[in-house]
Amino acid sequence: MVTKICGVGRGFKHGKCLSEAAFDNLRAICVDPINPGCYFVGDQSSIRYCTPEAVCLIAGEWTRGFADRRGQTAQFNFIFGLVCTRDRKTLYASDHLNHRIRSIDTTSGTVSTLIGDGTNSAADGFVPYATLSAPLKLCFDRSHTALFITSTTAIRRFEFESERLTTLWPPSDLAFRFIPCGIAVTGSGRLIVGSMDGGAVCSFDPITRKLELLVGTGTGSDRRAAQKSAADDLVVVEHERCTYVTDSRNSCVLRITLPDSLF
Repeated sequence: MVTKICGVGRGFKHGKCLSEAAFDNLRAICVDPINPGCYFVGDQSSIRYCTPEAVCLIAGEWTRGFADRRGQTAQFNFIFGLVCTRDRKTLYASDHLNHRIRSIDTTSGTVSTLIGDGTNSAADGFVPYATLSAPLKLCFDRSHTALFITSTTAIRRFEFESERLTTLWPPSDLAFRFIPCGIAVTGSGRLIVGSMDGGAVCSFDPITRKLELLVGTGTGSDRRAAQKSAADDLVVVEHERCTYVTDSRNSCVLRITLPDSLF
């Protein structure tokens, strides 16, 4: 059963969930870890907080752009991924077209840049010299001491304590086409990663940096095959030993059973 719980169409409006709230190209969502039934969402230019009754603005506005400011004076340019810290105090958002990871204080709505300077490049190193190229999805590691970030060309890790960004993937000898997008961590610390092109779902070990195909065959250079499916976003449900995957090309959600070794 599918139930609509929020949104009346495209736009930029807050208020009651099913009669007033409007969003523009929603791509990101994460649950409130403290308040059941509540969640954060990100669209092209704003981040909102949703309760079962209403939607309120945390940061951003209708106009896309870049500004590290507070509340409605802050600007984003296509939020693609969103995660929340365990204490609910901070959100991290992948600001796709600004080539940055942004940090948002959930209480004050103050927005700052965590990684990136707006340059469309992928330089490893320490903040403020590390750069990003069109970040997509992100997730914490098991200890919440690091972020894993996907883009159309790489899987990268950012360590909070050292403020260091490192590229973990790809190798030079990858045997099949894979464009990392959806990403989630499993009980063993390994990652489940979905491909934006071709719909492949893989496990990735951030220590050995080995990528193993779980579902799909990879598409090589066959663009027609690549356009048939996509694993844009995913979540891992540990007690079910599975991952749920969104496929935008076929407008469906898939449930994939995962090996016990991943948990």
